[in-house]
Amino acid sequence: MEYPRTLWLFCNKDVAALQVENVPIKFKSKINHFQQEAIVKGGYEQDLANEVRRLQRPYQILIDNAFDSLVNKKYEDESMLEKLGNRYNELLDKSHSFYVNSAIKNPNSFYSIDALFRNRLSIPIDSLKQILENVDSKYRESVKGKAIMDYVSNQKVEVGKPFIDFNTKTIEGDDFQLSTMKGKYIFIHFWSSGCAYCRKENRLLSENFNKLPDSIILVSFSLDKKRENWVSSSLKDSIFWYNVSDLKGDLSSTKLLYDVQALPVSFLIDRNGIVVEKILGYDENLIEILLQQTNENKDICYEGVQPTSLCHVIGCSLVDEEGTPIVETRPLPQPYRQAETKFHNHQLNW
Repeated sequence: MEYPRTLWLFCNKDVAALQVENVPIKFKSKINHFQQEAIVKGGYEQDLANEVRRLQRPYQILIDNAFDSLVNKKYEDESMLEKLGNRYNELLDKSHSFYVNSAIKNPNSFYSIDALFRNRLSIPIDSLKQILENVDSKYRESVKGKAIMDYVSNQKVEVGKPFIDFNTKTIEGDDFQLSTMKGKYIFIHFWSSGCAYCRKENRLLSENFNKLPDSIILVSFSLDKKRENWVSSSLKDSIFWYNVSDLKGDLSSTKLLYDVQALPVSFLIDRNGIVVEKILGYDENLIEILLQQTNENKDICYEGVQPTSLCHVIGCSLVDEEGTPIVETRPLPQPYRQAETKFHNHQLNW
């Protein structure tokens, strides 16, 4: 093994994390109390993890109690619900701070490098640079260590500033460069096949594509590492617009440039190449947000794209339930038509 890994043990809804090193490991726990009662003995990496768990334990009990109260609605009114929700979030933040602080204080470990990478957005870049100056080269040269070094060294995308260009490949294997889209609105959406809300957003865009103005170019950037997962999910979710990936997952340089951590996350770039909106998480009002930001009306319905539930496509015309034409239709622009044709060859049902 090149460097230690984290092994997750699951039992029902309980979970325990073991830091796998080239040393003997001992694990002891009651069958359904991994998180609270597991005793794990190993090497230096495990000692760091154990200390974090020790600090987190009293907070975890309170977190579990608060979560139970929220799920089972053990509150009297909306005011109590709000207080309970705030308390739950505060406890989570405090518990998580032990994890981050341990990584900052003990950076010379793979456990800490992983923690620093996962929490890079919450640590000022200047602080990260200072921490990395004192880190042994073997940790800096690890996969996550190199990713952090790239992160602190490169410019990041910010709302109100120009987008950062990147080159990658489309799902069909063609070259793709973001800057070739400049002059139109660009909506770039980061997702992965294993992210439920990402998949929901894919389908939201597909089902409502005909509502968007022609001036918006859609770009979906998959953070999958396995091509088969990317292709399968794209077909199921009806992604027929620009669909790109470098298949590097969390270590994608584009992911780092765009400060992507939790998924899904999206960016809207205006005609001048300025990032005007960053949307964190799934938003069921996404289509409305895009229409408001572009302030341009959609008066064309593309044939081959699923219309609204109030009408359907017959031939080349969008008609209402009585067969009366509603709006003009025309073939999809490139590359949408190419992608649509290729997906039809894969027996995709629109």
